Amino acid sequence: MFEAELSVSSNDLTLGDLEERVGRVSGPAGYSRGDPSGVSGGAPRARSCWTEKLALEPGRHPGTAALDLAILGLDTGLADRLAQCKRDGCEVVLGIFQRIPVGDQGLATGLHLSAESLSWLARAGAEIDVDQYVL
Repeated sequence: MFEAELSVSSNDLTLGDLEERVGRVSGPAGYSRGDPSGVSGGAPRARSCWTEKLALEPGRHPGTAALDLAILGLDTGLADRLAQCKRDGCEVVLGIFQRIPVGDQGLATGLHLSAESLSWLARAGAEIDVDQYVL
């Protein structure tokens, strides 16, 4: 399984503040500082976080063509709004999550981003964080 999302996090702003600054591509997602962590008995969230899952086109390799097309399909205005959040002290991240079943010899786990995708991410001031889980 392969998923990717953009996120903006802040120690000072609420989720509502982040949504006003960034906008929303799809439905609401994220949380505000102080919200319950979702873990039973866990501490409240230390930061606010806006998230937007990227729509990966079915039928394409998720780590190459689908991820690249999803990034290239994002509006440059969104990149500019994310960059402003970064300048204001927020953290902007493209999170990539791969879940790799043990023994699945047919699963390609590559990751490739074109220069154009990297340019969009640089314009947004985004870091890239890749988490891989072997299950």
